[in-house]
Amino acid sequence: AKQMKTEAEKPKSVISPNKMQKEALSNLLDLRDNGSKKAILISATGTGKTYLSAFDVQQFQPRKFLFVVHRRSIAEKAMETFRNLLGNNISMGIFSGSNKELECDYIFSTIQTVSKIENLKLFEEKYFDYIVIDETHRAGAASYKRILEYFKPNFLLGMTATPERTDGEDIFKL
Repeated sequence: AKQMKTEAEKPKSVISPNKMQKEALSNLLDLRDNGSKKAILISATGTGKTYLSAFDVQQFQPRKFLFVVHRRSIAEKAMETFRNLLGNNISMGIFSGSNKELECDYIFSTIQTVSKIENLKLFEEKYFDYIVIDETHRAGAASYKRILEYFKPNFLLGMTATPERTDGEDIFKL
């Protein structure tokens, strides 16, 4: 009789970047090679921005990483995406509400939690090597500005499908 392989025995499928992601990864490398410390990724919803950021983190290899979103469910989904790509060798945790997994190297946080002054002060300004701000079109809000002004990462990636804001705030400048 043929034996069924358990989930653990099945080879994991290799996840590789799609065409848009490959082009964006190349552009991000070029930007950093030219001294840029910030970039904005504008791409339609559903095109793989979270995976793209995970691929870029994989090539950047930060020691400490922060992913900022506006809802806990999105933070959890992003952490799952990063784990799918990067595996279990990197400690990852959620920083949202009363759940503060600070001992992790890669932290997935809600803006509402990380932007509080008492929570910002849990970290040094240069604690994170790489920060991703999801839905960066929201970055004109005071909570986002607070973290953008506080942290001094080696690289900051903003991601959005809609960079234009109705309040006239210049996201490209931020």
